[in-house]
Amino acid sequence: MKYLRIFLIGVWFIWFHIIGLIGVLILLPFLIIFSSKENWFPYFFQLMKIWSWLVLKAMGFCYKIEYEEKLNPSKQYIFCPNHVSFIDIPLAVLSLQNIPTTFVGKSQAARYPIFGYFYSRTMVLVDRGDPVSRKSVFANAKKKLDKNLSICIFPEGKIPEYKTKLHPFKNGSFSLAIERGIEIVPITFLDNKKLMPDKKYKGHPGLLRSYVHKPIKTTNYKKEDIEELKEKTYKVIYNKLYN
Repeated sequence: MKYLRIFLIGVWFIWFHIIGLIGVLILLPFLIIFSSKENWFPYFFQLMKIWSWLVLKAMGFCYKIEYEEKLNPSKQYIFCPNHVSFIDIPLAVLSLQNIPTTFVGKSQAARYPIFGYFYSRTMVLVDRGDPVSRKSVFANAKKKLDKNLSICIFPEGKIPEYKTKLHPFKNGSFSLAIERGIEIVPITFLDNKKLMPDKKYKGHPGLLRSYVHKPIKTTNYKKEDIEELKEKTYKVIYNKLYN
């Protein structure tokens, strides 16, 4: 029975990658068009929402998104979710309402067939093992902000170990928020690690809950206050995870 379960979960993980590629192929003509110009990114973002919905439903997931405060579609935000699973990005996209948002993500994902092409054209890529890449990522993120887009950054910088609920945050997103005076929006994914962890042979379909917290204003913070803002954001997510 144990080995049958391992086999079925392995097939389920493979299906995740297959359905992700199928979703891209279904939307391919529109993805090509709306990724061809930077000012068409809001339309591309709507396609990301369709792709995300398709992936979650095909994996057997339902989702529930709660908002502590209604987001303003005319404002820019820096979204900071906890990072725990392969399914963080689809759930994050669906949690951002209709606010066109680009992601800061690992450059390795650009190697995936077809998906990687659009990923590299529309997202801010970072190779965390390369100091030059880490330094340039924020210059690239600022260019996206100049285009009136919002940014989604996983502040942990990586998916933590299976037994770790929340890894310490890195400074980048908070430095950027303070410099630009943009509000930070913490997002807590409550079930992603349990239902589809970044570890093989665990997980199952079920309900994914996303809690979008009240935006944190940054206009009263200065560069020397990064640790304070980072700790405040960390506590918001940590307290939700453990309540």
